[in-house]
Amino acid sequence: MAVEAKRASAWVHGAACIGLTAAVLLAFHRVVTFDFVGYDDPEVVTNNPHVVQGFTLNSVAWAATSVGYFANWFPVTWYSHMLDVKLFGLHAGGHHATNLALHVVNALLLYWLLYRMTSRAGASAMVAALFAVHPFHVETVAWVSERKGVLSTTFWLLTILAYVRYAASPNARRYVAVLALFAAGLMTKPMLVTLPCVLLLLDYWPLARYRFAETGWARRAARIVLEKAPLFALAAAISIATVVAQERSGGLKSAEQFPLATRLANAPIAYVTYLAKTIVPYGLAVIYPQSYAPPERWKAIGAAAILLIVTVAAVFLARRRPYVFVGWCWFVGALIPVSQLVQVGSHAMADRYTYVPHIGLFIVMVWLAADLARGRSVPVWATVAGSSVVIAIFCALSVRQSEYWRDSVSLYTRALDVTTGNRIAHNNLGRSLMDLGRVDEAIAHYEEALRIAPDYETARMNYGNALVSTGRWDEARAQFEKAAEIDPSSAPARTNLGNVYMQIGQLEKAIEQYKKGIELEPNETETYNGLGACYFQMGKYGDAATQFEKVLAINPGHEKARRNLAAARAKLETGGATSSP
Repeated sequence: MAVEAKRASAWVHGAACIGLTAAVLLAFHRVVTFDFVGYDDPEVVTNNPHVVQGFTLNSVAWAATSVGYFANWFPVTWYSHMLDVKLFGLHAGGHHATNLALHVVNALLLYWLLYRMTSRAGASAMVAALFAVHPFHVETVAWVSERKGVLSTTFWLLTILAYVRYAASPNARRYVAVLALFAAGLMTKPMLVTLPCVLLLLDYWPLARYRFAETGWARRAARIVLEKAPLFALAAAISIATVVAQERSGGLKSAEQFPLATRLANAPIAYVTYLAKTIVPYGLAVIYPQSYAPPERWKAIGAAAILLIVTVAAVFLARRRPYVFVGWCWFVGALIPVSQLVQVGSHAMADRYTYVPHIGLFIVMVWLAADLARGRSVPVWATVAGSSVVIAIFCALSVRQSEYWRDSVSLYTRALDVTTGNRIAHNNLGRSLMDLGRVDEAIAHYEEALRIAPDYETARMNYGNALVSTGRWDEARAQFEKAAEIDPSSAPARTNLGNVYMQIGQLEKAIEQYKKGIELEPNETETYNGLGACYFQMGKYGDAATQFEKVLAINPGHEKARRNLAAARAKLETGGATSSP
């Protein structure tokens, strides 16, 4: 590997580690006082019956085999959430503290990795500091559900560290360590699929394994590529599993919703937006909605031209300044799985997507700035002072940005303040306001979400539930029927229709809807519970008991079903009607 400077002393490493830790804590310490937010946290943690059990045989098996739930397969992430529940219960501060601790670890690992590869302590510390405090990374740290981001990055960095050790002295034991860490990372978040490509880049710089100037370089390069085959095989396997999971969950969007032309035009715009917001972190939001219509042509062409120019420049500088080529390719390549060329969800981009790609971009910025400063004989004190000002500014911006993650209402209100046409933020803010009992405000946001996107099925469902809470049964039924029309595979729409029919006394129609819901989603406890309640009202206590037993088989902790089952059995024991044939 390349050695570009004298080895730093233990004092230098200690100062770097203390400084990085202090910077992270200064920028993000308030997150441990924050609550869970309504954006995925209920589904991932607080309302997830498997996670709230902590470590049980049932929950461990579920994490290992669950492919369709939450549109991904990441058992290691689920295990980390279960461990948090074991340690902290559902106290949000403990879960936030774990994310914060992992971010500190990642900053320290990044510093040590770059130093191990380059022996440049100052530049390595600056890259790690930018990574540690950049406002783009607030989402990853302050959002409990993004545990997969911070934890998978820990495995990403550990995998590269293990690879650096292997590259210095290749042997089977060291390679197995690389493979095991990479596999663990893939089981934490599938975005790590690009890591084998990054290792090939690092083989060029700073590890200098190809040695193009020496004879036999072609054979050596082929061997270096071939040794990554098991890593690429693992990446391919997890990619297939992720596509299957996305399809099962409905996460993959159809070409009718987001045509290929729209996705191809939006991808370069997202890249350039990431670049601009990296330098000037303005208008950061939890949700940037993807437009159904293609963007203006000049924007797409201009963004693509910028990317092409920078890429050509990076290739041109590959021999003189190899870190520019490697860092730029790291940034571009690591973003490809989340570039929305294959549309997942309804967002155009996300702050959390930059967490790992930013490392490559920061390498380009810091190494280039350091070399230019050295070439112009800029005093060391001036370089340190300038770097400190940049870190201080980003740190202050992160403190401010993190405050928006204090609770759901402030989070979505901020998103609406800095974006336009944000149907998702309107819907999610409405749901958060409903949780606070502010029904009229919630209804207004649901109506705005549906004005922007009339076929937004989730907003229709939430709007219907809000109408139910005000007793507007006919209006609620119309919303649920429209939701079922938009998405015929929606089991919740059928369950909600069943609930409405049961409330207005049309029990046969309610039973019909509940049964359709069960056909669509056989493991939804509330559908069985509703069906059991219908049977109970009809005096079919045996059938009711059967449905409540199914609920408890899926979720043994379902207290409402347990009470309902006890009531049904009591009726049977005291001479209530028998079950139907």
